[in-house]
Amino acid sequence: MITKEPEKRKLRAIDFWIIPLGLMTGWSNENMGPACCVTAVIVILYFIKGLKTKPPVWMWLGAVSSFVGSVLLILAPGNFARSATVAEKSFTTVFCERFYELLMAGTSYLFPTLLLVLLLVLVYLQVGNRLQPFQIILMSTFILAFGAMILSPTFPNRAAFGLMVIGIVLSVSFAQGIEEKDESYKKYISLLSLYMWIYGVYSLVTALKLPIW
Repeated sequence: MITKEPEKRKLRAIDFWIIPLGLMTGWSNENMGPACCVTAVIVILYFIKGLKTKPPVWMWLGAVSSFVGSVLLILAPGNFARSATVAEKSFTTVFCERFYELLMAGTSYLFPTLLLVLLLVLVYLQVGNRLQPFQIILMSTFILAFGAMILSPTFPNRAAFGLMVIGIVLSVSFAQGIEEKDESYKKYISLLSLYMWIYGVYSLVTALKLPIW
C-alpha cells in the first residue's frame, strides 16, 4: 500500500535485491513485464506529484531493472520465431485471431476474477469507501496488462497468472474495506475468500496441467 511515509518501514537491503527482483518481474511474460514497468513509473510520479516527496532509491532501481527485463524479453529470439508464423497473414486476420484469443483467455480463466473484482468494488463504494491510489494503480495495471496481450502472437494460459494475482489482491483489498465499514458483510466475505482460494488453485492446476490424479 502507498503510504504518506514510504521510508518509515524500509525493508533491509532492498536497494540490492530489488534489482534481480525487477529483472525477473520485467522478464516474466509479454503482458505483465511491461505493465509492471509502467506501474512502477506511475508510482514514482505519484510520489513526486501527489505526495510531494522524493521517491526512494529502490523505486528507481526497481523501475529501471523492470524495464531492462522487459526489453530482454521482447528481444528474445523466441518472440521473433513466433511472430514469423503470422508474418504472411493480413493485418485484419492477425488482429481478429489475437482478439479472439484475448476473449477466450478472459472467459476461461479471468472472467470469474473480473466478475468478483467488479462485484466487490461496487459494494466497496456503496458502503461509503473511496478508491485509494494504490487500488486505482492496480486496476489500471490489470487493464493495461490484459489489453497488451493483443500485441502478442499468442495468449498462453500462463499469461493469465499475473492478472489473476492482481485481481485477487484487489479483491482482498476491497473485501477488507467492506468488512471494516459494515460487519454485516463479514459472512459473505468469508465465502468469497473461500471461493477465491478454490478457484485460484483450480486455475493453477488446469493452466499448468499438473498431474494430481
